[in-house]
Amino acid sequence: MAPTHDLFDRTFALIQGALPPTADLERQGLKRWRAALEAIPGGFCIFDQEDRLIFFNHRYREVYPKHSEFLRIGERFEDMLSVGVARGEFADAIGREEEWIGNRLAQHRNPCGPIEQKLSDGRWLRIEERRTPHGDIVGLRSDITIQKEIEVKYRRDKERFQGFADTAGDWLWEMDANFRFTYFSENVERIVGVPAAWHYGKSREELLGEEASSEFWQRHFQSMREHEPFRDLEYLRTGTGVEPQWLRISGKPFYDAEGNFAGYRGCGSDVTERKLTEERLRQSEAKLLHAQKMEAVGQLTGGIAHEFNNLLAVIQGNAELLDELGVVAESSQFTSAILRASKRGADLTQRLLAFSRRQPLWPQSVNTCEMVSGLSDILQPTLGETINIQSIAPKGLWNAFADPGQIENALLNLALNARDAMPYGGELTIACANFTLDEDSSVDGSEIAAGDYVVLSVSDCGKGMSEDVQKHAFEPFYTTKEVGQGSGLGLSMVYGFAQQSGGLATIYSEEGKGTTVKLYLPRAPSKTDNQEKPKVEAVPRGQGETILVIEDDPQVRNLAEMMLQNLGYRVLSAEDAITAHQSVDSHPEIRLILSDVILPGGKNGPEFADELRVTHPEITIIFMSGYPVEAAKNNGFLGSDSVLLNKPFRVAELAKAVSKVLH
Repeated sequence: MAPTHDLFDRTFALIQGALPPTADLERQGLKRWRAALEAIPGGFCIFDQEDRLIFFNHRYREVYPKHSEFLRIGERFEDMLSVGVARGEFADAIGREEEWIGNRLAQHRNPCGPIEQKLSDGRWLRIEERRTPHGDIVGLRSDITIQKEIEVKYRRDKERFQGFADTAGDWLWEMDANFRFTYFSENVERIVGVPAAWHYGKSREELLGEEASSEFWQRHFQSMREHEPFRDLEYLRTGTGVEPQWLRISGKPFYDAEGNFAGYRGCGSDVTERKLTEERLRQSEAKLLHAQKMEAVGQLTGGIAHEFNNLLAVIQGNAELLDELGVVAESSQFTSAILRASKRGADLTQRLLAFSRRQPLWPQSVNTCEMVSGLSDILQPTLGETINIQSIAPKGLWNAFADPGQIENALLNLALNARDAMPYGGELTIACANFTLDEDSSVDGSEIAAGDYVVLSVSDCGKGMSEDVQKHAFEPFYTTKEVGQGSGLGLSMVYGFAQQSGGLATIYSEEGKGTTVKLYLPRAPSKTDNQEKPKVEAVPRGQGETILVIEDDPQVRNLAEMMLQNLGYRVLSAEDAITAHQSVDSHPEIRLILSDVILPGGKNGPEFADELRVTHPEITIIFMSGYPVEAAKNNGFLGSDSVLLNKPFRVAELAKAVSKVLH
């Protein structure tokens, strides 16, 4: 159907060119014109120069049902209008009748374009009026109710869509066939900080700048030129004065009614928080895997240290016996060399145990300020004149709760590493500071308890480490030094000591700039009783008491027998719990048993001891093991009141333990 204003134009032209004077209508073929005007799909009317109705079709009356009977030939337009207003025909006139009539008369007498009129029954009319060359007014009323309903629905849908677009977490966008933006929802300004209108007329390439030339974006632009849809394309938005922001965009092409490519429509969102969360999760997973690996390596090294201690016990004990016996005077230098090597081996196992967090510690309140200040004098001769040592120990520093000997050992290891990283000299800084970790924070992503810590840091200006080296730096036996220049246990010992002390060790390094290692040690309680190590005393000797040695390793067993015999004890031996039971039953004179924790035959030392306490409560037991006391107790091997000798032990240590138990 042709638009009503086009129809009116054609009708008006017809009337304007052919309509004869009123008196001659019937003579010129009134019936033909009436039939034509009756066929018009709308209310048609003609008013003369005096504004009286001189012609109308039947649809004109149908348009105004409330005052249709008053629409008669010869009636003035103003009178008909007043009747319609009085009968409530026009919705917009209700409550302002005179004003509305005045406005409508002005529109009618000076027609200048179509107007829209709402009737009280809900219908909408489009009124088009024009003057003929004769001064008559020709009018057409068309029902546009359906069109208005469509417009209202369209407007509401548009408002609804705009509301969704402006309040959604994503923004919406559209670009034309030339890939230039023609629309952005208003919320884009809230999300990316740039007004929607600023994007209009620009292409994405222009918005990206130099970054658009990257392979990533060139592939994307090529796919758009091929009219390919895309989904969840993520990129990092950067620029001068712009906070880095991860954005995600999706889009698909759209086409016009003829099927021609018209552009793209899509959405975008800020995924920065999700990307940061994913990165934090990735780092946490990496740290967890690293911690699990370090724990596994720690268990392995602890086991190696245990076996190694058995070997050292044999070597060291036999060397001591040879030295005490003085079999050949000329051999003393060799036994001394064996003892020194054994001591170095024992130190090595202590480092292994330090990493695996199984070494015995003597934690106490330590004045780290005094310790750091006093280290310079000790370290300077060791590090050499080319190293300048700076100590930073501020006032008000808390005491740390840790083993002071192990703190010094850790700082010494770190200082030596720093020296090796600066072969041509440089500055070494040893600093300490107070640090409080709250419940919602972490250090380097690691999980340590919230609370107060004393932080000891050792920094150098050496060659630094790569990221890959930093990942492995705390692992035992990992080293970048030449063969023979390092065991790779220094940093692992520091790491294990910090962990065992309830703290943390971290490392930060940049290649060509230097390295900083930090030790986080728990703050000491306000009142801490320092634990003192046993004083050195004379080696006590036995009075012929009988001692049973239970050890499955024949070399260790023989060594223990000889040590005890040299100390003045009578010694019996057994290789397992079954043999030991037989010895106890047949030798009531046994006063004490020296037993390994791990025994063959399905029954270990502590289980044998439990049975013995029932049948022979008078016999006391000393355990020996390559595992330190705390590790053995934590593993359930020993009770809290058990006595244990750590392998390898010296004659003096064995003598004091036996004497203490017997007397």
